[in-house]
Amino acid sequence: MSTIVIRNADWVIAWDKAAACQTYRRNIDVAFADDRITFLGRDYGGPADRVIDGKDRLVLPGLIDIHSHPEHEPLYRGVREEHGVRNMHMTGLYERSQAFSAPDDEARAASAEFAYCELLLSGVTSLVDISPAWDGWIELFAKSGVCAVLSPPASPRRAGGSTMISS
Repeated sequence: MSTIVIRNADWVIAWDKAAACQTYRRNIDVAFADDRITFLGRDYGGPADRVIDGKDRLVLPGLIDIHSHPEHEPLYRGVREEHGVRNMHMTGLYERSQAFSAPDDEARAASAEFAYCELLLSGVTSLVDISPAWDGWIELFAKSGVCAVLSPPASPRRAGGSTMISS
């Protein structure tokens, strides 16, 4: 088990048990080992395998994306932004998304892997992945390190089912 310490973070969004809500804290240390926060306060004095300077940084809990389609959204990036519809505030999301579905499972896997990496880099640690079921989906997702609900979209012809995965 390795311990990482973020020293003197300018801002930390942390749970305040007494107030029963998230609060902003200033200039504190955050230490964590594996997936657990072990210290939150000033002047951490324990061992550290890695120390990160918290100056000019905000430390926050992982973000949750409750509506995503990683298996195809990266495939048409650039197209929908460039060809927006005026009455949809220049988004092409609704008009173009069906025209750019993934052609096969290999494309779905490449798109999903790219999206999972991008989500993690953006601070998303949990998501609801609303993608059509495809071979390899659950296995690829399990390797991603993200916690999620995998939920094929429901349609009038078939009922959707959900699978909860925590990596």
